Amino acid sequence: MLIGIIGAGTMGTNHARVLSAMKDVDICISEVNEERCRDIAGTFNAKSHYFDHNEMLEKEKLDGVIIAAPSQFHKKLFLDCIRHKVNILVEKPIAENLHDANMMIEKARENGVIFTIGHVERFNPVISRMKEMVKELGEIYLVNTVRAGPFPKRLYGSPGGVLVDLAVHDADIISYLVGDIDEVFAHVIRTGSQEIYANVLFKIGNIRGSSEFSWVSPKRVRTIEIYGTNGMLRGDYHSQNLWFYENQDSAPNDAGHSRKTKNLFEDIILKGNVTEGRVIQHPIRAEEPLKLELQNFVDSISGQKPLVKPEEARKALAVALSILESGNENKAVKVIQ
Repeated sequence: MLIGIIGAGTMGTNHARVLSAMKDVDICISEVNEERCRDIAGTFNAKSHYFDHNEMLEKEKLDGVIIAAPSQFHKKLFLDCIRHKVNILVEKPIAENLHDANMMIEKARENGVIFTIGHVERFNPVISRMKEMVKELGEIYLVNTVRAGPFPKRLYGSPGGVLVDLAVHDADIISYLVGDIDEVFAHVIRTGSQEIYANVLFKIGNIRGSSEFSWVSPKRVRTIEIYGTNGMLRGDYHSQNLWFYENQDSAPNDAGHSRKTKNLFEDIILKGNVTEGRVIQHPIRAEEPLKLELQNFVDSISGQKPLVKPEEARKALAVALSILESGNENKAVKVIQ
């Protein structure tokens, strides 16, 4: 199988590293920086390398392409690839705006190619295990996420900020585990043209939640907490650890039924129906999420279904754009899906 990689920056290099170690997979590299292109191609034993992605698309019989260039180039690169009817994985976010995302989804459908998005956190073993366990929490009422770290030097001077780079991750994971976010209210701190910090309150029906996105932390933090009537799951993406915190007050009522209220969050807080119970750490087999993501892409070319649908990536983008709008206008914003 031959996979082309467009863009040999940080993510493109990681894609090359992982794919080059896969059995029966060869890679081609396309990168406009000629010195870097030669270097990455040589390091990972690429079959060939090009300074123009169109030349690679014309000359090579590619089974798939990974678009790992900055998001402002996603649409153009996607359209160049789709003309060759090649299967495509685009790094997140899917596009810069919903109009482009919709067009890309439709073009992929019309041309009958696989189109998936690099929402790599879907493949984190912690998230896979939480997906299996979330139903055991009972009725969910609260979600908290934190995604923080130092300002990435590779993004100095580039457009966008934490909402483009980070928020789409958690928007996708929250939707995957709990449900689609339908309203957001954001407080955003900017420096120049970039958002460097955002604190977001959101709603998923009657479920409440908060997300913190930061480029001003000296410590890299990636966590998610999901609260239900039976307890709380806390996952750490970075350490790949998962804990369950039991709520001892989660016993059924006198009629033998679990609590059901119109405002569960209020019921839990005002009536004090939360008590510390057991803390259980669930074993997780640590694996590199990118390796699992790329294996899924390779397998999808061979006939399996990709885990991340482009329509889901579009939803994550819609949430991130709504957060940006909320921060700009200092008001709650309904997410238009």
